[in-house]
Amino acid sequence: MTTATNTTLWDTDLLLQLAGRRLSALEQLHALGRRQIELIATGDMTLLMQVLAAKHNVLAELQQTEKRLDPFRGQQPEARRWRNEALRACCAEVVSKAD
Repeated sequence: MTTATNTTLWDTDLLLQLAGRRLSALEQLHALGRRQIELIATGDMTLLMQVLAAKHNVLAELQQTEKRLDPFRGQQPEARRWRNEALRACCAEVVSKAD
């Protein structure tokens, strides 16, 4: 449940979870992109197609995660309520790594 100025603790727990999923997907895409470049250089089309399929799946997951993050985008981070300061700091770190 949310209000105009504050979010519930559950909302911030979800935000942290989604931010982590986003970071994980971006890291996976980075690794797959590097592998894609290697396979293009070697001309291994069979493995390249597998990597492209994997990238497609990760991109679909990322798109779903981004949609679930939409409600948080208009919020002021300072107005969010966290269970504790450590979780807030953890979320800030995860978000900064993904940007």
